[in-house]
Amino acid sequence: MKVHLVDGTYELFRSHFGQPERLAPDGMHVSA
Repeated sequence: MKVHLVDGTYELFRSHFGQPERLAPDGMHVSA
């Protein structure tokens, strides 16, 4: 029997912090 464990937190942090900064047209940071 083989068991595979997947760490989803790594994927979430990588997708969130790996993106470039998002700025509104007036230069303010846009984030959720």
